[in-house]
Amino acid sequence: MRLPLTDQLQERLRHVRESQFAERRAGFPHPPDEIFLEKEVVRLKAGMGHSVYLELDGTVYAVNYGEGLPPEILESPKDMASCIIRWASNIGLPELIEALPPIPEGGDVCSLCRGSRYMPDSWVDEQGRRVYCHRCGGLGWTLPAQSTSSAGSHW
Repeated sequence: MRLPLTDQLQERLRHVRESQFAERRAGFPHPPDEIFLEKEVVRLKAGMGHSVYLELDGTVYAVNYGEGLPPEILESPKDMASCIIRWASNIGLPELIEALPPIPEGGDVCSLCRGSRYMPDSWVDEQGRRVYCHRCGGLGWTLPAQSTSSAGSHW
């Protein structure tokens, strides 16, 4: 699955990529990121042995450097959403959240977040930011088979 990106979002992502490339050339420390050199991606998250990238075509990649695994394309809307919800603000593009897929036919508004994409207000992380919904992954909706499962294991 790919995140549907407008031309405007793609252009903004190109600018973010140029900035990230300049930081890399200037020696800003990042984990080894061959994917960054090989594909037209922006880094949403890097550190603690994990990275998440968004390709300009909307593909989301998760990389686990700690285990030496190759990049994994996130196919599940739930896995993709959990990464976009958590890391889009890191690159100054929280509007990527609005590009997440809408509720499909047969889907239900998430019973935990009630469509807000976030856990109840009392759930915040160590920086005081709201936490993405663990039931729907931040989509705001679930499919009947997902209604009791937890979010994906991606960062």
